[in-house]
Amino acid sequence: MKKIATLLCYLILLGCSESSSEINTEPEVFEFTATPSATTVSIDQLLTINLVAAEVITEVWPSFDNFQTGGYALNGFGSNTNIYFAFQTPGTQTLKIRCKNAAGALGEKSITVNVVRGNAVRLKSIELINFTGINTDLDTEFPAGSTDAKADLRFGFQKIQIGNYRESAFNYRQWYFSAIQLNQQSLFWNLENENLYVVPSSVLRFGAGEVDGEIGMIDFFMEAPYYGEINFSNYETDRPEFITITYPNQNVTIRVGVEWAN
Repeated sequence: MKKIATLLCYLILLGCSESSSEINTEPEVFEFTATPSATTVSIDQLLTINLVAAEVITEVWPSFDNFQTGGYALNGFGSNTNIYFAFQTPGTQTLKIRCKNAAGALGEKSITVNVVRGNAVRLKSIELINFTGINTDLDTEFPAGSTDAKADLRFGFQKIQIGNYRESAFNYRQWYFSAIQLNQQSLFWNLENENLYVVPSSVLRFGAGEVDGEIGMIDFFMEAPYYGEINFSNYETDRPEFITITYPNQNVTIRVGVEWAN
C-alpha cells in the first residue's frame, strides 16, 4: 500500500511538473507604457513620447513601416525616458514602438498621430533665373558649342529636422534633392507632387550647381556660406504666389512658387 501511495505521489508530481513546463513555454511580454505629448500635431512640431516601465528599458525600436526597415537602438534608456519626432507631411501616421528589457522580453505599442498642415508653406516650383555660367559651356568634357556642354542642373534643400529620436534638438539636415535637368534643357522644376512643406519660421538653405551624374562638379554658391537662405517669414504678410530672391555675392537669382496655408 505504501508503494502504491508513493507511485501515485510521483505521478501527481510529474503531472504538475509537465503542466508547469507548458505554462513557462509562453514568451514573456515586457510591459511598458508609451504616452504621446499630443495625438494631433502640425508639420515640424515636436512630438514627445514618454516611455515608462517597471524595469530598465535596454532597447527601443520605433518604426513607421511596421518594422520592415531599421533596427534596435542598443542603449541604456533607464525605466523612464522620452523619444522625439517631427513630421514633414500632413496625414495619419502610425508609429509602432518595441522595447526590450535585460532578459530579452519584448513589448510593443502602437500610436496613431494626426498630422495637420498648420501654417506650413507648400513649395510648388523652383526656377533658376540666373547663375554664373548660365547659357555657356560649363561641361568641359564635351566640345565647346555642343548641346552636351551646357550645364546639367540640380538643386537641393536643407531644413531643420529631428535627426535622432533620442534628442529633441532640431538641426539642419539634407531634406530634398531635385531631379537633374540635363544640358540646361530647363531652368524650372515643378514641385507640385513632391509634398514639400515648411513652416515660415524655419529658414530653408538652398544650393544649386552643375553636376556630372550624381557627383557635384560646380557649385553656383562659390563663397561662404556656400548656400542661399529662403526665409518665408519675410513674405508672410503679403503672401505672394511667387518669391524672387537674389544672392548678389553669388550671382544667383531664383524664383520660388509657393502655396500659403489658409
